[in-house]
Amino acid sequence: MSGQPEERFLLEKHAGRVAHLVMNRPLKLNVMDRPFFDQLTELMGQLGSDTEVNCVVLRGEGRAFSAGGDIATFPALTESRERAEEHVGAVFAAFHSIQECPVPVIAAVHGFAHGGGFEIAMACDMAIASTSARFAFREVGHGLMPGFGITRASEKIGLPWTMRLASSAEEVDATTAQEIGIVMDVVEDDDLIGSAHDLALSIACHSRHALEAIKSHLNRDSGRGIGEAVIATAGTFEDESTRRAIAEFLSRD
Repeated sequence: MSGQPEERFLLEKHAGRVAHLVMNRPLKLNVMDRPFFDQLTELMGQLGSDTEVNCVVLRGEGRAFSAGGDIATFPALTESRERAEEHVGAVFAAFHSIQECPVPVIAAVHGFAHGGGFEIAMACDMAIASTSARFAFREVGHGLMPGFGITRASEKIGLPWTMRLASSAEEVDATTAQEIGIVMDVVEDDDLIGSAHDLALSIACHSRHALEAIKSHLNRDSGRGIGEAVIATAGTFEDESTRRAIAEFLSRD
């Protein structure tokens, strides 16, 4: 329908109480804009309340998991602190909706998982990568910080690696990602979806009540500092060097 945002996701329901949530902007490497975040929050809520779903696989259509935030939307966020905080709050709410989903969520990562793509993988309960996967927090190169990502990554991979990746914008391959705990397993590209689905089936066959209890307990202390991270992340949009870095990136072609 005219005037309606395109669907940023495909939702596939499978036998065995498994659902696949597929990021669906393949021509744009699944970059994330405001409709993306709003739809993610809504869909995770739906999946969380669906008693026929015991496990979710989150993956990307096309050549990448996700190349991150849609930088074309960033200049508007430099116009006021209020606008930046409102947007960043919606972004973090979308990522946090993955943690709040009562059943386990598995990231199946191939190609780029940069910026917000890395952050959304961090929001998931576990991850499998294919050999093509590449992870990086690119935000610092634009004068920004991956506030949600570093909050979650510090819990998963520890402070030194989180500091290194967030402050250097360094890209790590799938093997390194496995070594430092970003992902559990690395498989060939052609095997990624099947491997993630098999893992989901091995989880989804068990009691939903037990799965909810396990996830709730493991995440009981997760997310502390998210509110502060929203404010800190929004604040980085105010700096003149950030405006210049964003404009320089958008002028490339």
